[in-house]
Amino acid sequence: MADECVAALDSGGYKQLKMRIGKEPQEDAARVAAVRAAVGEEVDLMVDVNEAWDFDQAQATLPLLDKYGLVWLEEPGKLDRPADDFTAPDRLCGEIAKITEIPIASGENHISLAECKSLIEHGRIRYMQFDAVKNGGLTEYIKVAGHSLANAIMLAPHHVPHFHAHIAAAMPHGFIVETFDNAKQHPAWPDLFDGFPEVRNGEMVLRDAPGWGMEINNDFVDRCGVKVAWRK
Repeated sequence: MADECVAALDSGGYKQLKMRIGKEPQEDAARVAAVRAAVGEEVDLMVDVNEAWDFDQAQATLPLLDKYGLVWLEEPGKLDRPADDFTAPDRLCGEIAKITEIPIASGENHISLAECKSLIEHGRIRYMQFDAVKNGGLTEYIKVAGHSLANAIMLAPHHVPHFHAHIAAAMPHGFIVETFDNAKQHPAWPDLFDGFPEVRNGEMVLRDAPGWGMEINNDFVDRCGVKVAWRK
């Protein structure tokens, strides 16, 4: 995994890297140690727990991670929302935040302003990862962004960077945007969109064309897609 991280950094000239943890405490610590040793101290390193911890797991693991200079700890607690306790997962996030100096990032699976307000109020997060493409669209994102700004929360939108980078660039509290190796995880994106933004030296370069700066490549859709008449 450490070798893959180094290759990913080199591919786009990146200076920031996110890796997954969420197993047993010693294994998580060993994974972070291996990646930190491979990428060096100059790279900003984030870890994503993917909702894997309860409080006891967090308490056992976090002391082992403190020395690695992590930029954030993402989605550390389970996000199940009991019908009778809407705020339960956000309060778990907040309890975990109290026992670590590592800033907390979350919000990609929060689907509305109401859920994001609960996350900010109870979760003690520093970075909001609301996903406009998966949850609520641009209108809801603007509401979430406004509430985040009022509470000194930075924006770090989840995934789909060719849309989210525009949003983050337009906001005074935009911090960072997540991107993946498209050829591996999303092979259609660069072909589907004419004008898909490039990554140069770790930064996504946005075009000054109208709107999102991209057009749908209809030739690609004709070859590879299925058109659905959703509105008459």
